[in-house]
Amino acid sequence: MGRMENQKLAIKIAIQAQLTRGWDCPAIHLLGDSGCGKTAFSESYATSIKGSIFVDVSSTSLMPEYMGGIPTLDREAGVARMMPVSLFEPLLGAESGTGILLVDEFLDGSTPFRAACHKVITHKEIGDLKMPMKTAIIACSNPDDISTTGGTMSVPLVMRFCTIEFLDDLDDFRLNTATYGVNGHRWAEEESLVLPSDWEKHIPECVQLRNAFLAAKPDQYNSRASANEMFGSLMLGESAPQPSKRSWTYATNLLAACKSLNVSREVQRILVAGCVGETACDLFFTFISDANLPCSESLLRGERPTLPNRHDLLGVVMGGVVSAILDNNTVDRYTAGYAVAKWLDQSTGGVAQAVIAMSMIPMFQNIPAGMGSPPSDVQYFMDILVESGMLARRQNG
Repeated sequence: MGRMENQKLAIKIAIQAQLTRGWDCPAIHLLGDSGCGKTAFSESYATSIKGSIFVDVSSTSLMPEYMGGIPTLDREAGVARMMPVSLFEPLLGAESGTGILLVDEFLDGSTPFRAACHKVITHKEIGDLKMPMKTAIIACSNPDDISTTGGTMSVPLVMRFCTIEFLDDLDDFRLNTATYGVNGHRWAEEESLVLPSDWEKHIPECVQLRNAFLAAKPDQYNSRASANEMFGSLMLGESAPQPSKRSWTYATNLLAACKSLNVSREVQRILVAGCVGETACDLFFTFISDANLPCSESLLRGERPTLPNRHDLLGVVMGGVVSAILDNNTVDRYTAGYAVAKWLDQSTGGVAQAVIAMSMIPMFQNIPAGMGSPPSDVQYFMDILVESGMLARRQNG
């Protein structure tokens, strides 16, 4: 896949993550030159999703009250309620997982307008009413050096987004305007993307990766972008994506969505960098490459390669095995998973039992039909979790 295809796929994954999980998946902010097609692409893809409810607004024509609600007197209750304008009515009544809001020229809106968007983005609240949490939000902007007002992102606002530099591409332009003069100036329709219904099962594996990285690089947990911070070809300064508890959570969930589709590392990097910034992203993927983690399927087949010389990475290894099991959860594969856990434990002399056990939580929560209680030689993993209150013991186990 080329650069443009990777970029489009990353955007589609981020939109679908919002529509299927919602609450801890980020809104998307597309930054690119004027006329590069970021709005056209967003509209084309949003309307390609079957059953979608699409609302397109421009921040340049909106006041802060449009996002925070307009005070409206409720005579019966004797209070004023913050009511949304009719622009958002379709989204307020949309079914969960169908609403998509596009805010164009986002940075050209006033600073009070952008401040009023905080709860819209994270809580899907417009005034006193709420959109479904599984509503996707897309913002499109020109960089501040060419925008009409020169607006920039505050740090609290940028941490609510996955920022993607929307790069122009001549070949894509030629393809998408091939019907110009026949169907009017319309871009070719984008193919809809569907995430696997169980894509969230990859989250525990990605959490283990993230936690192992942050244990090794604690300075990348929460740090501010510098005044001259670059993001791709853009000088965003303190408005660049940057690591925090929220942005790492976003990055982890988007990485899980990527793993469910087995997409390229480049697509993964676009989304992770869009949440935590390019420096943290580069260090994260270098850490993964250097860890040289074994293949989960080979472990389930009985292969026993050399393990990483880090106990915290054993949770990552076991988390990958658990995700592989849940992809095809049979009694044989489940039993093989017990054998892997036992081997990991024995390889470290038992010092990593808690780490391995925590990685096995999704496994214990999804025992296949026909599978009895864990064998006695791995029962202690479940006991660790039950005693810590992290797992309820099976009534029949």
